[in-house]
Amino acid sequence: MDTTTLWEARPSLRTLVPAMIFAGVCIWAGFAFANPVAQAFIDGTAMVIPWTAENVRIPYHAVQAAGFFPAIVVGFKALGYRMTRFALSSERLLYEHGVLLRSYDQIRLERIRDFRVLRPLAARLTGTGKVIVISRDETLPELIMGPFARPLEAEEAIRKEVIRRQEESGYRELETT
Repeated sequence: MDTTTLWEARPSLRTLVPAMIFAGVCIWAGFAFANPVAQAFIDGTAMVIPWTAENVRIPYHAVQAAGFFPAIVVGFKALGYRMTRFALSSERLLYEHGVLLRSYDQIRLERIRDFRVLRPLAARLTGTGKVIVISRDETLPELIMGPFARPLEAEEAIRKEVIRRQEESGYRELETT
């Protein structure tokens, strides 16, 4: 069994750039707008309700904390991308994933039937796409790989190795109706 890695990739963080920008805007807005709004509320009601300053403090900090929520979500997504790895050897397609609980899945190249490359509008704008591997594997009949910066190149590298392996092993697929 040959374990030489012929191709290896991790999901591209490029797809997270719009979400990172949105998270930055949320953090900025939390600090830029929460303080003036809270102060205006305190100033406007201080004569009528003298205890307003104390009561505004909790919602003020909640608004600032809420600004960090998108950044936390993007951070976890980026961590998940960094902990995912796809590798191709001469016999198998390997898939490692998971942050706290690592999973290692594999598909023998003879069992791969077809490929699809997905590049919706948002992915085309960021220059990425996903490769879907369709196989006869019982545990992983459809493996969604990516997003990759160059999905067509990734698909082509895997396809060439699948064809080579199927020809080398004399594999033939029979269809019945």
